[in-house]
Amino acid sequence: MNRVRASDGLLAALALAVASWPLTTLLQPSTWIQPALLLVLLVAVLGMLGRAAGLRGVAVLVAQLVLTGFTVIWVFLGGHLWYGLPTDQTLDDARVLVEETVTTVTNFAAPAPTSPAIIFVVAASLALIATVVDYLAVTRRAPAVAGLVLLAVFLVSAANSGSSLNPVYFLALACMWLLLLARQGSSVLRRWSSTDATPATPTRDLDDVRGIAGHASVARALGVSTLVLAIALPTVLPHLPPHYFADGLGRSVSGSGGTGTVGFTQTLDLTADLASRDTTPVITYRTNDPTPPPLRVSTTSHYDDGRWLPEQVSPKQVATSNSPKITAPVGLQHDVGRKRYRIKVQTNRLNAPRLAAPSPVVGADLDGVDWGIDPDDRSVIVSRRPGHYQATFLEIGRDVEARTFAVSPTKLAGVAPEDLALDPHSADLVRTLANRVSGSARTPLGKAIRIQDWLRDPTRFSYSLTLAPPRRDADGNRLDPISHFLVTKQGYCTQFATAMVMMARAEGIPARMAVGFLPGVEDGNDLYTVTQSNAHAWPELYVPDLGWARFEPTPAVRSGEPPVYAEQAPAEATPGGRPLNQSEAAPPVVQPGAPKRDITSLPNDTDTTTAPAPSASPWWDRLPYGVGVLVLAILAGLVVPLAGRYRRRHLARFPGRDGVEAQWAAFSSRMSDFGFAEPRGRTPRQLQRHYQQHTGLDKESAAAMGRVLQTLEQSRYAVPTAQPLSIGSDTKQVLRDVTRTRSWSTRLEVMLWPGSGREQLRIWARAAAELLARPGQELGDRVDSWTTRRRRRSARTRPQ
Repeated sequence: MNRVRASDGLLAALALAVASWPLTTLLQPSTWIQPALLLVLLVAVLGMLGRAAGLRGVAVLVAQLVLTGFTVIWVFLGGHLWYGLPTDQTLDDARVLVEETVTTVTNFAAPAPTSPAIIFVVAASLALIATVVDYLAVTRRAPAVAGLVLLAVFLVSAANSGSSLNPVYFLALACMWLLLLARQGSSVLRRWSSTDATPATPTRDLDDVRGIAGHASVARALGVSTLVLAIALPTVLPHLPPHYFADGLGRSVSGSGGTGTVGFTQTLDLTADLASRDTTPVITYRTNDPTPPPLRVSTTSHYDDGRWLPEQVSPKQVATSNSPKITAPVGLQHDVGRKRYRIKVQTNRLNAPRLAAPSPVVGADLDGVDWGIDPDDRSVIVSRRPGHYQATFLEIGRDVEARTFAVSPTKLAGVAPEDLALDPHSADLVRTLANRVSGSARTPLGKAIRIQDWLRDPTRFSYSLTLAPPRRDADGNRLDPISHFLVTKQGYCTQFATAMVMMARAEGIPARMAVGFLPGVEDGNDLYTVTQSNAHAWPELYVPDLGWARFEPTPAVRSGEPPVYAEQAPAEATPGGRPLNQSEAAPPVVQPGAPKRDITSLPNDTDTTTAPAPSASPWWDRLPYGVGVLVLAILAGLVVPLAGRYRRRHLARFPGRDGVEAQWAAFSSRMSDFGFAEPRGRTPRQLQRHYQQHTGLDKESAAAMGRVLQTLEQSRYAVPTAQPLSIGSDTKQVLRDVTRTRSWSTRLEVMLWPGSGREQLRIWARAAAELLARPGQELGDRVDSWTTRRRRRSARTRPQ
């Protein structure tokens, strides 16, 4: 029986690959496929090698888990190892990657963007599942049970895709599982006796009425019927509401397959994008505004450890009615230019209690649904989701260019202390950059516009759904999310908005985060469609005369143009009321009590476009993940074959062997690898009969084997001749024929796991053990000698 079970192992790995195929509908782009499949293949190869080495059951599983675990650590977490072993920092890096993955899954609808954290978690998870599948289907020969694990992998995709999966995914997995069962069945049949059992007294009860063909036909019919029912029944059975993993990914459709309501996540973690790339429609509307602004859903001022915490507001906390009283926007002066526009929403799938509308809303008709205005941020709160509604909103600030703004607001009405709070981890860096960027601007609006324009500059920052790799400071600590963005200058709307909020707060300007949707796409008939992929984040700053005003630091490639009042800096005024000349501009002022910080690693005042270059890394660190795994697998697979090659050469060079004896020693060792060990104490003629009986050589190879043994006999017993003897060409012919007639699994075992190599490794292991034990033995011998001398000396001095 072949212990390696290479075909079973490769088939199990292929089945897992097919089971994970639907994950391509959840993650885009599919950059996770290569490292994940290579790790799955590594698990299969490790299982083959473990079984070939004689390991059984749990020992094979443990070997696969340990070696695969170290491979995952070396490939994905190799930056902080101690002589190849994981450290506390390695575990911390793994924890961060897992947290990033959970946040991405929570905040995204399918398909979510594939980040390095996603690749790590998916590849490591599939490698772990591969060890379980290989253990069940191959090592324990229980493919039926392994099918449950494969089904669980498939259901992760089916339950989170947000729509019905193509039946091809299920059919492909079902076929792979049936192949595993068929392979196991054929293996069992091959182990049955080849002799037909016949009862001594034949009876009708013992007759095989159906026969092998009949049983096979019934099995095929049952298999096909099961697959057809599995596909047809879900179309007629009732569906329960879906529950998605971590309330993320496919949350855009109902369980019945129709379009349902849309949950909007307000938890903005800086390690994941606020927006999904789902194209499911959320809102369709018409408006008389020629350039519609974003549709705001809510705001938040609370930032904690890389995450914006949502404001928990319900209709019970806000006075709602069919026609609630609406107050004027806080801080907006009466003489500031404004214009009213209307929006008519035809379809709305955003869940209550929030409503999406341009801000500020000054009137609405929700077709009988009670609603109200949150007094803190003027978000619209509804008692239930309206299917359609109308709202009136203001566009403000069209006369900003002609206005003269005061240096500081006389009163910060509607501003909470948290609107000026800085993140303590990035406060030093934020203060330094805000002071540098605002320059000579004296008014809050002038500073805000300079910060906005600095972040929107495409020569400084780049918009990307993929964040730059983690960075560390001079002390080796991981940069916090805000510092990471300001140093790498790469991110998406959440990073840009958060940076402006914190830089504005550092300049004494109250600021908060707003979330909602971009205006969407117009179809040519004045109908706008907003999808989940239009989700967006932007900052709102409290500006004198304007109140809470929207700014747009995200580059135009994503957000479009900023509001009209933020397009260029307005005229500024001194406290006395006259315009402020450039020569009167005060130098940058550091906030009182701000701690000093060494900023030598930051870009200078004249060049703030380039992030610090990453430290040089060895060439092997820049190789793709798959190349490293492949090289590691190849090196591991060469250990035993090279050990076998060394043993054959060592036997040929053994003292006293030369010529024919050396060639025979190497040939005999190679034949032992194929299972034809040389019997001890046999003469060459007895060996010839032995090999002819067991090897099944063809006529030419049998003749070559005869010449080999005749030459060996002549070398051992005949009188030496002047002409040197050789059996090299004949032994090569015999080995070629033996290799050709063996099964492919036997040839693979001889190539990757030869017995001569294993024997040489055991010899080296015993030698190493003896070498390590030698100091202890010598110490023990010395102790015994010292004890014996003491005993003898004591016996001589003892009185008689």
